[in-house]
Amino acid sequence: MTKASAPKKDVQTEIKRLVKRMVNRPTRDPKRIADLLKALEKVWRGYPDWRLGQLIVNATRKNRPSFVCPEVFYIEDDEMLKGIEQMAKEQRNLKT
Repeated sequence: MTKASAPKKDVQTEIKRLVKRMVNRPTRDPKRIADLLKALEKVWRGYPDWRLGQLIVNATRKNRPSFVCPEVFYIEDDEMLKGIEQMAKEQRNLKT
């Protein structure tokens, strides 16, 4: 079969298949998530007045002192939660 006579795939179907495959097959070790969440909770309980973004930026600056990200640093937790919930909703929609 020559390249010209090969059947054409439905592009949208192929894109959906690839996206689904990417979402369902993490490239990083999923076990790291539990360790990160435990460490995050432990440190955050020591700084309960800090916003999540503030905690993440401050933690990042321990190894990268020049790191500045005011968009993340100043976002309120309720806004962050809305974004996380939206991502969860989109993720559920991709899996269906």
